[in-house]
Amino acid sequence: MMQAPKEKTERADVCDSCKKKKEITSHCDVCKQSYCEICTQKHNTNGATKEHLQASSGGTTIQESYNEQCRNVRGEYRATHHKHTPTTVPGDDKGAACTLGMVILPDGRLVVIDNRHKSLKLFNSDRYTYAFRRNFTHEPRGIAAISGKEIAITFADKHVVRMFLVQQGSFEDTGKFKLEEKPFSISYSEGNEKSLAIEVGEGKYGAIIITNLSGVVLKEISGYTRRFGIFTGNTIRLVHDQGKQLLYIADLTKDCVNCVDYDGAIVWKVRVKSPRGIHHHGNTLFIASKSKNEIYQMKTELGADELPIVYLLLDSEDGIIEPRFLSYNAQAKRLAVEVAGNLIQTYNCSNRN
Repeated sequence: MMQAPKEKTERADVCDSCKKKKEITSHCDVCKQSYCEICTQKHNTNGATKEHLQASSGGTTIQESYNEQCRNVRGEYRATHHKHTPTTVPGDDKGAACTLGMVILPDGRLVVIDNRHKSLKLFNSDRYTYAFRRNFTHEPRGIAAISGKEIAITFADKHVVRMFLVQQGSFEDTGKFKLEEKPFSISYSEGNEKSLAIEVGEGKYGAIIITNLSGVVLKEISGYTRRFGIFTGNTIRLVHDQGKQLLYIADLTKDCVNCVDYDGAIVWKVRVKSPRGIHHHGNTLFIASKSKNEIYQMKTELGADELPIVYLLLDSEDGIIEPRFLSYNAQAKRLAVEVAGNLIQTYNCSNRN
């Protein structure tokens, strides 16, 4: 396991790899050597040593949980199937949809991205019947609820993020900003300021950027030498906590969820089979496991010696079949989960307290 040095000295030390006097940013417990920032990156990407690294340069110690999902211990939230008819995503389209995300508004209405038909679709909260849509010339890729009835949408091919206000019969434009790289997953959080976390770029150009609502970049976390996910536009799901300056990243390729700080260091990771959807609210993370046909919940605020543990929330007996995207709204007390391709199940979901 790769860790930051226990003590940071004022003077420059000698890197065990390049033998130059530089600031030491990491230590490998396997190699028993210390490295500068450049050599840390080489160590992290070299085929013979990259598995030694769990945290990136300057990272904190990882807490890694291999615990099975707890079925006999209750989590913070409980969920029951909503009595109303589930929603089929196509709406007024005849062909199958391609859902790439959704949000539930405070009044219970559901907004869904249909990537295949290049549209946003709204479904009423009574029986989740189709209401209206907004068509685009390019494919929408990611969606986040900002606050109240405002949402943010990414358009990868246009390198743009657009904001909309959901009215009674339309999606009203409220703003947009351009990005240098293609944007994919997106998350909203309020802390010291309102911010968006956006997955941008692919391959060695992949990164996560933190921006304000005008698109000004507040922080950039390069994905080139990181171990928290592979940037392809389809293998990362993310949410963030601006107040704690933490990201929660579902790594689809390595079957895990990583907690990552704003410097890119992994704080902890938890093993989850085929994590496809992720949502953060308060001190709880909701996670969808496609291959296990289950929805989990877990605490994100951990004590000094506490490991992340996932608790079962819903499973196949609750209609969870190959779940992918999910969304929760505390005000509406409603959880929505996309299952079996084009079906969205809705659940009454609230805190036990």
